[in-house]
Amino acid sequence: MRASGWCDGAAAARVFVVEWQNAERCCRSGDALTMEVQLHEGTDAIDVLYNRPPRALTDVVGVTVGLQGPGGTSVVQVCGGTTSAPTACTLAMLTDTRYTPTP
Repeated sequence: MRASGWCDGAAAARVFVVEWQNAERCCRSGDALTMEVQLHEGTDAIDVLYNRPPRALTDVVGVTVGLQGPGGTSVVQVCGGTTSAPTACTLAMLTDTRYTPTP
């Protein structure tokens, strides 16, 4: 896995980008995922962009796809989970998503 970050744009409208290339979960192979998080200055919007894997992610105990708060509290969870029966991450769920804060 390789992680990198950079900032694009001019003041008041900058976008801070963090990208993870070929990220794999511990002790698993074949589930590599490339993804990007974009933090937008001014609007506080958060974009989560996925380079979709070739197949659905079915063994997802301990995985959170979405946003997660401090201490493991789930803010927005698209799939995955920590229970014995988590929601499988289908390819349709791994879509680009924008999270916008509520006033």
